[in-house]
Amino acid sequence: MNAINQLKAVLVFIAIFHLVFGFGLMFSIDFQKGAIANYGGTLDWNITNI
Repeated sequence: MNAINQLKAVLVFIAIFHLVFGFGLMFSIDFQKGAIANYGGTLDWNITNI
């Protein structure tokens, strides 16, 4: 596998990763809570913040 194909593979991985996590953060409250918890953050989940 040459360098160009490796770069393409990395870029495809990054694109898929961003699509999955982007949709997760936009459309899933459970995903949002999990992401915040993984970073060690806290947030009051009430109607004002949503």
